[in-house]
Amino acid sequence: MIKTTVTEEKEVIVELLKNRYKTDKDFGKVIDEVSFYYGRKLMSFATETEDQRFVEDKILEVVSDQFFLGYFLMDQILKDPEFELEESYWKLAKGYVRNGIFPMLESIMEGSDVQWQQSAAEKNFTKRVVSKFYDAYDIMVQLRKDVLALGAYFAFIEHPNYKGAEQPAHSLRLANPFDLTFINPQVFMQPKYATENVEKWGLFQAESLKGGQWVGEIQLERRVNPQAEKENYLEIKISNLLEQNDITDIINKMILKMPAEEHSFTSIKYYLVSD
Repeated sequence: MIKTTVTEEKEVIVELLKNRYKTDKDFGKVIDEVSFYYGRKLMSFATETEDQRFVEDKILEVVSDQFFLGYFLMDQILKDPEFELEESYWKLAKGYVRNGIFPMLESIMEGSDVQWQQSAAEKNFTKRVVSKFYDAYDIMVQLRKDVLALGAYFAFIEHPNYKGAEQPAHSLRLANPFDLTFINPQVFMQPKYATENVEKWGLFQAESLKGGQWVGEIQLERRVNPQAEKENYLEIKISNLLEQNDITDIINKMILKMPAEEHSFTSIKYYLVSD
């Protein structure tokens, strides 16, 4: 039997993921959306045309390589016969897995040089970013963590041992009350309260970013007025910790959750709040 080296195993996984990006539309969409998300953040710092072109040309490669590294790391961890994981982890809902995957990686890699987090493409990209527009350094650190965690998350939920959690039927409009719902790579929705006509959600930053900090609240109330007419009230409170692009995207995504035929009787209120 011919044994493969770790490097060869990594090359095989990367090649499979590259082909999957080309052939699996849903998978490709995930990577494209993350690339757009971080590319837009970086572009706000790139004031020179040359730097903007650099970000546009390289961001997909950087995100892809970082994702592939995360996938490979988790694949290797799960193959290690000495690695032990409680059975309950294999039964977590996907949102909870995603939110906990980076702390898991950090715990496993504790004591290792931080370079375990960096793909070659990300490392070279960060050097250029830091030398040209240093203020974007924090964005690069977060990109590194978030995309690495996303790749590791995919490897985890695609492992044969992963069973996931049962997802009972529900009638809520905005998200799944039995899981965490990520609305961008850094923010997720968590259910707080739900009845037949009212649903309330908390918005939190992912564990890889400031440890799950509260960044907002969303409430949808459905009523019938005295004239027997339907009325929807969507109230969105968002922390000023978030960037304006993120705030706008979150509001738009919540509006899209409402059926088009209900837009005419849906009132929307938006508040920017501080901690």
